[in-house]
Amino acid sequence: MYVQNVLSQLPKDYKINQAPYKLTLEFGLSSKLQDLDNCIKVFQDCLVKMYDFDDRDIYELQAKKVIVKKGCEFIKFDISSLK
Repeated sequence: MYVQNVLSQLPKDYKINQAPYKLTLEFGLSSKLQDLDNCIKVFQDCLVKMYDFDDRDIYELQAKKVIVKKGCEFIKFDISSLK
C-alpha cells in the first residue's frame, strides 16, 4: 500500500539526467523514533520503479530528517547527475 501511495504522488514529468547520480532526500517525520535509514531504501525503491533507473548508479546520497507535527509529514527528493 505504501508503494502505491508514493507512486501516485510522485511527479510524472520528473526528468533524470545521465548516471552517475546524486540522490538528495529530506523526510519530514512526526516521530523522533523513526529511523532515517529505514525511510531511505523503501523510498529509493519507489523512485527506481517510477523513473526507471538503476539505483546501483547512485554514487552519492544525502539524507536529512526533520521533525514535523503529525499530519504534516513529507518527502522531498532530487536526483541529479554527477557528470
